[in-house]
Amino acid sequence: MRHGKENAACNAEGAIEPAEQEVMEALFGPEDEQPALVCLGKTLIVLSPLDPAEGTDPRPAPAPIRSGSPGGAGRAGILRSRGIRPGASRRRSALGSPRESPSRFWPRLLGWFFGPGPARLLARHGKILGLGGLVICGFWTNPWFEGCESANALGVRASSLHDPGQVDARGDALSYGLGKVSVRCERMAAFGFSYTTGKVAVQYAVGGIQGKRDLAIQLNGVLLGYAPVTLDRWSAPLPLSIPRRFLKANARNEIAFVHLANDSQPLALAHWGVKLFSVQETPLPQPDPVQGRSALVLAKQLYRNREVAPANLYRAWERFSEARDLLEQHPDRDLLPLFQEAQEMASKLEVDLDRQFRFLLFSAEQALVFRRVTRAKDCYRQILLFFPNVEDSRHRRANELLSSLGSSVNQ
Repeated sequence: MRHGKENAACNAEGAIEPAEQEVMEALFGPEDEQPALVCLGKTLIVLSPLDPAEGTDPRPAPAPIRSGSPGGAGRAGILRSRGIRPGASRRRSALGSPRESPSRFWPRLLGWFFGPGPARLLARHGKILGLGGLVICGFWTNPWFEGCESANALGVRASSLHDPGQVDARGDALSYGLGKVSVRCERMAAFGFSYTTGKVAVQYAVGGIQGKRDLAIQLNGVLLGYAPVTLDRWSAPLPLSIPRRFLKANARNEIAFVHLANDSQPLALAHWGVKLFSVQETPLPQPDPVQGRSALVLAKQLYRNREVAPANLYRAWERFSEARDLLEQHPDRDLLPLFQEAQEMASKLEVDLDRQFRFLLFSAEQALVFRRVTRAKDCYRQILLFFPNVEDSRHRRANELLSSLGSSVNQ
């Protein structure tokens, strides 16, 4: 008795499929000479007739059919020789394709897109190519790969520094960045300046800034803040007060403008620019607790009346800054809370004033787009009221724009 392998020889009703009957005819001859066949589930059992005397089958058992036989590839070869298409017997995956080794999947996919050459190369040298790709990516993303123009998000140290206040042949300040600029710096523009022990004020302008956190301002690797959004134009000259605690006394200091979008994405080439007009240091006044207290009291009074007159906010910022400078170097520890209050309020009002300036400037530019010249003039006059100091760059900028519209300041 011989047992057939589990296959599709028997259907659900326990009968033999016609295609399997033809295979039996090829193996054992005509139907009347075939042995008895029994179906148990999907398993076909072949019962050979036994000789009562010998107890064995007088006929020789048919030779097993193997893939290398003349009939083809086993059962499939017999069926093909009779013009019958064999059914698919291999197990298939969920996508309907035969299961194959994962190591052969990617070469086959590459060959389907680019031909057999790259597929053979990946199959033979896949590990070496993968290792080489990692090495190339490491060099590509290395922030120091491009020398002085590279940057890291925080704590940037440049190998070459520019001098602030540089101008071209026409007397215009040099611009640094990417696009229509004087000096090309894809990711960072760094400047160096000497410092002793005074207070430092920086004046700069930026252009092409699309996001609130696109351009970071750093001092000696410490984040100071972010440049304002300007879209596709240059900003007016902007002031920046440098905290003395981040400055290195009697040493060379570095201020850097880092374009974070270009720095985080090696292939990004967003256009941006910065102009550093000046870095000025003024000596600190002699510590005077009496004048410091008086300036602090006056600053608080002006701040409470900031809604009465637009200039009160600017005057309060000046008095808070004065109190901070008068109390900073005093050795009395009891004055430390007053100094901290003056320092915090000076920083806060500086941010508020800068925000107010940018809002009024944007409102004036928007009014000019819709040809509302009167509205634009009113915005420029409000800037003059908010910044009464004629030496302030924002006051000068508003006065120039107002004059360009054919109007005098007193009109």
